[in-house]
Amino acid sequence: MIELRAYVSNLDAVRNTLLELGSVAKGEYAFQDYIYTSLQHEGDYNLNKEFIRIRVYSETQWNQKNVELMHKIKSFQGLSGMAKIKEEFDKFEEAAKTLDGCAKLLFSYKRTGCEYALEGARIFVENVDYLPPSVEIVASSQKEVDTIFEQVRIEKIVYDSVPKLVEQSLEVNTKIDSK
Repeated sequence: MIELRAYVSNLDAVRNTLLELGSVAKGEYAFQDYIYTSLQHEGDYNLNKEFIRIRVYSETQWNQKNVELMHKIKSFQGLSGMAKIKEEFDKFEEAAKTLDGCAKLLFSYKRTGCEYALEGARIFVENVDYLPPSVEIVASSQKEVDTIFEQVRIEKIVYDSVPKLVEQSLEVNTKIDSK
């Protein structure tokens, strides 16, 4: 599967275009992601290749528990990653306890959005703290992703993972604040 994100200037325009194209709105979601790195890799990690995440849902249409722990590994940017660990919990504290002594919290951020389905593609139109509005597409081919991106008039394709993009944004803001 191909998984790519692009920044857009207007989420409402994207939503309208997707509906005009015949997509189906699957539901809204909101969650907070807590990004960790393994203590084995502390100081030498790459969030594009590997990260540990606790996701706490406040709104979801997906069939799952409210808290998800995932250790995600990506070999190649643009392709869906592999879940080394994927577990569900009822409470954040339960998930965090499993990381005691083996992972360090780096930062957290909120994401809100709506999932759409269009001819087999999953499209996520969302706001992510610290980042411009964006659209993520998960589809079976690069051509399918490119076609949808063209139709919704993207501004810029981003190849970094969301955790990496947020980390970079936080680093820039920290440098600005310290001046």
